[in-house]
Amino acid sequence: MNRAIKKLLAAFAVVAGAHTASGQAFMPVDYTALNVDISFNPTAYDTLLSRFENGDPSLDVSDMSTVYYGFVCSPGYNPDVDCTDVVTALEESRWNDAYRLAISALESTPVSLDMNTKAVKAATNSTDPAVKVHVAGLSARVDMIVMAILNSGLGTIPDAPFFVTSYDDALSLVKDVFGATAILGRSSVGPVDAIKFTLDDTGREHILYFNTYHSKKQNKTNSTI
Repeated sequence: MNRAIKKLLAAFAVVAGAHTASGQAFMPVDYTALNVDISFNPTAYDTLLSRFENGDPSLDVSDMSTVYYGFVCSPGYNPDVDCTDVVTALEESRWNDAYRLAISALESTPVSLDMNTKAVKAATNSTDPAVKVHVAGLSARVDMIVMAILNSGLGTIPDAPFFVTSYDDALSLVKDVFGATAILGRSSVGPVDAIKFTLDDTGREHILYFNTYHSKKQNKTNSTI
């Protein structure tokens, strides 16, 4: 995740209105176009998804953008997967149980950054060789999802937010990838969520902006930051 952190810190130094960071063009998400493409060629999408699930390192940013954001257009998309049991198992250090529960959840939400990072944490801490062997593959999946998100926008201004398929994924990027020490608040304007957080014990506050995909099933809350 070092590259992700470096890109975030570099992004904080980019002036508002910039359309590139680290020499790379952003790839804002067009869900309508994705829905059309996937509807007309579902086999191609299924092939990409299968490659992602197998941790195929040859998937490029464009491929991963299709895999991650395109999943909301698939029949299997469900933003309401309950991860309470996974969280409880992680908090109680029941690593094998947490891994099993996370993998079960990933069957219905394979591109969830939040659930994949939970599976990585469980597998990493497990002492069972049959579980630990999956750390590399799961970590590769996390890296590929992060790659897609970081290339979707700047993240540090509302006009160029990172695109995520769920608010849980936005939180996971802030906490699990960038290592936020505290989440200070959230506010929402239309599809854009702003998350305020600290990265270390200096107390310096940062804000990242996310275009969060909202289906009819998702309940959106608002707070002031």
